This record gives sequence, structure tokens and C-alpha cells, in this order.
Amino acid sequence: MQLEISRVLKRSAAKLHNQELREQLFAVDANFAYRTIRDLPPQSATDQLRYFSLKTNMPSYKELLAQKQNLEAQIEAARKSEISEALSAIQGLVKEFGLTASDVFPAGRAKSASKGSTVAPKYRDPSTGATWTGRGKAPLWIANKDRAQFEIK
Repeated sequence: MQLEISRVLKRSAAKLHNQELREQLFAVDANFAYRTIRDLPPQSATDQLRYFSLKTNMPSYKELLAQKQNLEAQIEAARKSEISEALSAIQGLVKEFGLTASDVFPAGRAKSASKGSTVAPKYRDPSTGATWTGRGKAPLWIANKDRAQFEIK
């Protein structure tokens, strides 16, 4: 019985050039219709992509884009809601404790130790006036010489 229905559907589907009718046929029974329609040659590249997505149970590109837009809208709405809640909580705490902007946001920042600091030079070349802090590789004018004669006093 099912084999006879399959033959009838296959003949009917082969005659259908209207994509809407093919989709209605598919909607009757997805698995049965897929087995029926998969033997038909796709009419266009769009049909080939549709058959591929039906075969792998994968949503189409347009469906995924629509889902992405819906998710982005939900994310933005949730973000706005949470920001307003956080802002009202912060305003309540500021009023409760009588805080000022300078209390919440101090003006100065602590300097990072990794940036390094400037050091006053310890050594000066009397002939050129070049200086050296004593850190890093020694310049040629002081290398292998007594450093006491170059000290800045």
C-alpha cells in the first residue's frame, strides 16, 4: 500500500513545477516526502540548497539570519533592562551613604610599576656632557673605566 502511494506521489511530484505545491507535498509527511522528492532532479540551485538543508535537518541561511536578528533584539532589550536596574541600585547607594562623584571616581590613578620610573643620572661624561643613570648596559665613554671620576656630585 505504501509503495503504491509512493509511486503516485513520485509521479505527482515530478509533474509539479510550482515550488509551493512541492512544499505542501513535503509538509504531508516530512520523511515520506523526502524519500519521494529526493529522487527528483532539482530545478535550480535554490532547490538543491533546500534539498540539502532538508536532508541534513539544517535550517536555511535566511532562517539563521532571522534567528540572529531576533536574538540580537532580545540581547539589547535585556541589556537595557539590566543597565536601568544597576543604575537605580547605584543611585540608591549614593543617596543612602551621601557619596559624591569624587568619592566614587577618585581623580588620581596609581602608577603602574611595570611602566618604570625616571631616575636621576648618576654619571656624566665631562667631554660631551652625556649622562647615564647607572642602569642597563654602560655607554662606551664609561665602559671599563673607574666610574668614580664620572659621578655627579
